[in-house]
Amino acid sequence: MLTRTLSLLTFSIAAALATAQIRVMVNNEPVSFPGQGPAMMNGRILVPLRGVMEKIGASVKWEAATSTVVAIAGNRDVRLRIGDEFAMVAGQAVKLDQPAVVVRGTTMVPLRFMGEALGAEVKWDGATSTVYMTTGSSGNTGNTGNAGNTGTNAISSIEFQPRGWSTVGGQIQVTLRAPSGGRSFFSMPGVVEEFAMSEVSAGVYRGTYSVPEPSLKTLQVDGVPVIGVFRLDGKEHVRQADQGARIDNVKPSVTSPTPADKATINDPRPSVSALVNDLSGSGINTAGLKVTLDAKDVSADATVTKDFVALRPAQPLAAGKHNVTVTARDVAGNVQSLTWSFTISSAPSLVKSLSHNGIRALKPGDVVQFNLEAQAKGQAVVTLVKNKRTVPMREVTPGRYQGEYTVRRDDDFADETAIATFTAANGQKLDFEAPRKVGSTASTTLGEPQVTSPKAGATVTSPLTITGTAPGAAQVKIKVTYRTVLAGNFPLGGTLYQQALKTDANGGFEAKDIDVSLRIKGSDTTYTIEVVGVTSAGKESKATTVVVKG
Repeated sequence: MLTRTLSLLTFSIAAALATAQIRVMVNNEPVSFPGQGPAMMNGRILVPLRGVMEKIGASVKWEAATSTVVAIAGNRDVRLRIGDEFAMVAGQAVKLDQPAVVVRGTTMVPLRFMGEALGAEVKWDGATSTVYMTTGSSGNTGNTGNAGNTGTNAISSIEFQPRGWSTVGGQIQVTLRAPSGGRSFFSMPGVVEEFAMSEVSAGVYRGTYSVPEPSLKTLQVDGVPVIGVFRLDGKEHVRQADQGARIDNVKPSVTSPTPADKATINDPRPSVSALVNDLSGSGINTAGLKVTLDAKDVSADATVTKDFVALRPAQPLAAGKHNVTVTARDVAGNVQSLTWSFTISSAPSLVKSLSHNGIRALKPGDVVQFNLEAQAKGQAVVTLVKNKRTVPMREVTPGRYQGEYTVRRDDDFADETAIATFTAANGQKLDFEAPRKVGSTASTTLGEPQVTSPKAGATVTSPLTITGTAPGAAQVKIKVTYRTVLAGNFPLGGTLYQQALKTDANGGFEAKDIDVSLRIKGSDTTYTIEVVGVTSAGKESKATTVVVKG
């Protein structure tokens, strides 16, 4: 691929090179070029790699394996790869006006950039088509018309605070240091583009981004790149912070309470539970999850996971109304609470028993039969709490009710709770929990998702669409990260997209209009797509990863 790219570059460059004779003087001595001489391309002068660089005292080598030029003069070093838009100067990325190219087998490098990066002063005399280079100078004297691109990245640093998670109302403050008098911006792909920064003191630029309410923009991303842009005298410099920002402005969810809100039950020691979820966000902070029963904190007695909280009172509850509040907190600090109530009846029970034949590992297609013994001439329905399914029941003989449920592909029968809601002929209603769980912890084996598009190894453009299937999943979590390599094998990367999507009836999913355009893009750019299937009860599959090219 690299050979073909270089061949195409050589072919296209031949027509773009200006043919006028260009002279190069180093410390007032002419530089001779026995083969390919200096040439002008896109308004920039290119010279053969060795002649001029060695004349100004630089040692030069060619790394054939990576097609990279390495030049060192004193304590200055430059690395640039053929065709790349960025070079590495003293370990920092610098944008090039004109990349290095190969012309008729000769490596040609941008003269002004290389000279100034290695400490020489460079001047152009258009009347005589002559480049004058002087060594021993501190660099650009201000007469070359190239201020802001003196061979090193004009951005000396970019940093931001806080380094941890930011949520609604939180502020991400970005500070960039560069020469005074320029214009500066920062971007976070998918979050904000070209956010203007102010020069708060000489050479210090600062901008503060406030995380919006999710109604304005949903943001759940871990490691989004923070990229600074500095412009001065028509030159642009770009640098990325060494760490990505973490933003989550969406509250976790608390759903499916049991006993159901306003339910009447007979069991004085009911199973009190709720589902918690923070799929594509920072994740549930299990240590911060709180359960109160009748205004008493009973969190220490509850069983807590990243997707479920359950409590069985240690002592029987008195007849009457009881109130429950479950408060979930995610790692970023977003908080969501759910409050509900239920009543324990002191009257004789309307229901005698609820049983089922699902006391085993269940798989799609299996049929679970529920049996309820209660007063005659009533109505009944069974709720499968974690899977959020309802099973209608019919009275097959007086006082005996039956219902069947066929296990679906996206069900998760890992110790599922079954609760019958019975309504007597006189309108009285009662919830009754089955004493045994449905299924077992080994019930669900969730298959890995399949990404149908793009295919692994494909070359993609922005915006990107991802499609696929996730057998047995109610939702999928999709994450897109990138990695690009600047000259000198300097890698950059970060997260560009992170979202949870519902699947259709067949497990299909589609993520559309994903922005994968990069403000800094080198060579060997790749995007890694990670997809995880999630059941309705919160169980996750193994991740499927697909790597594509940029």
